[in-house]
Amino acid sequence: MTTRPTFDDCWPVALGLFVFLVALWAQSDALAGVFYDDGIYLVLARSLAGGDGYTYLHLPGAPDAVHYPPLYPFALSLLWRIWPQFPDNLTLFELADSAAFAASATVIAYQVARWKLASWARVAALVASFVSFPLLAIVSVRFSEPLFLLLFACAISLADSEEATLPRAVGAGVFAGMATLTRSLGMAAVIGVTVSFMLRKEFRLAAVSGVAGLAMTVPWILWVQEHSGAIDSRLATVYGSYGDVVGLVGFGSFFSGADFRVFGPVARLLLPDWSGPLWWLMAAVLAGLTVYGAVRQFRRARALVVTLALYSSVVTVWPYAPDRFVWIVLPWCFLLLGSGLHGVFQRGNGFRWLSVVVFMVICAGFVPREVASLTEHRFSRAAEGISVPFGLFLPSVSQELPGNAVIATGDEALVFLYTGRKAVPASLVSFDGSEFVNLSPEESLSFYCDSGVTHIFNSGGDDPVVDVIERIRTVWPDILEEKFVVDQGPALYELRCQN
Repeated sequence: MTTRPTFDDCWPVALGLFVFLVALWAQSDALAGVFYDDGIYLVLARSLAGGDGYTYLHLPGAPDAVHYPPLYPFALSLLWRIWPQFPDNLTLFELADSAAFAASATVIAYQVARWKLASWARVAALVASFVSFPLLAIVSVRFSEPLFLLLFACAISLADSEEATLPRAVGAGVFAGMATLTRSLGMAAVIGVTVSFMLRKEFRLAAVSGVAGLAMTVPWILWVQEHSGAIDSRLATVYGSYGDVVGLVGFGSFFSGADFRVFGPVARLLLPDWSGPLWWLMAAVLAGLTVYGAVRQFRRARALVVTLALYSSVVTVWPYAPDRFVWIVLPWCFLLLGSGLHGVFQRGNGFRWLSVVVFMVICAGFVPREVASLTEHRFSRAAEGISVPFGLFLPSVSQELPGNAVIATGDEALVFLYTGRKAVPASLVSFDGSEFVNLSPEESLSFYCDSGVTHIFNSGGDDPVVDVIERIRTVWPDILEEKFVVDQGPALYELRCQN
């Protein structure tokens, strides 16, 4: 006698198919590389596919790439070999990222089937998170997050399986290690799944999982240590290893700069645009409900709770903005918040009214924002807006500048991908404690000349290189020549460094 499939047997697959179609629909018409990291990933993929090693091919001298873990660029490089014509091959990359995004939705849906949470709440939380503004913005460009989310989810799902077995422990460690090779914060999963087996008193499985995770990641760590000295110290903030970042910030500054910004992105997404103490109160309530939801699900989701706690702790002290780090774990944030709300509602009496009020506030903030995002394609506006000045600039570079030109510009990887010209960042930053500071125009000019820069591109608007250009033109008026200038828009200058 066959048993009929249950809701939890079927709906994760349906969710995955839905998410895949939404991800394809969300793909942006923007140029590849507008958000910086997406351009770097593609340059690294091209470098690997072309046999040039794991190098920043767009920078003069093509130094070794020590900042970005290699798994996502390696996956793209395999696709690049299949379809080497850029930018036509972006279609293949879009399909791959959408598939990874959809598969992660399916894995997470299966994972939470065991949770003490109503089916409708699980469905609502996952659908809302996967069609939310931030995740659609991420999947619409070539970021590593979709692959990372899939590997992260596989590791946690295996570790939180009802039955702990040796193959699942090995698989959890391997997937956690692969997540680390996609984004360095995956190390939280390597530690988290190991600790989760220890909490289950499965010490042998904990050791196996930990060894498997480290076996995946240690070769990359050793490679970075061996090659990290190749990056110009003035580029270390964006191109150096994370060890270089620690050196620039100072170990003590990490903790002195610790704050609660990690809770901000979710609150800004869900709450109305209020100001003052009421907004902060509601943000604190959301954070408390999420923690309460994690406590409720801890016995069924030890690996998830421990991993997210470690992950959030690192994001809290890390000097970079927390938003992208938080957005990619948004499905679990929504699920844990939903668990907390559901738990408070079940307590009855005044708690029930509290949960209803919080839910209504969330609807008042999230729903209008989400409707506008979906109906007006707002999640792709930033990428498409950044593309406009580069669309004006790239034809001139391709047609008029010599092949050995070196351009100082924002989104330097984008410029290299579409023109083949070497490019360096026009705006250079370092750290003052845990805060970003711009290098002075004099330091920027010194870097340009040391790097062989022949042209500087200003994309217009609030491009920080405007101040550098104005300072150079004021102090050294003879070394810059306008090649083209669009009124209130982009401009290209030729730079003649003085020896």
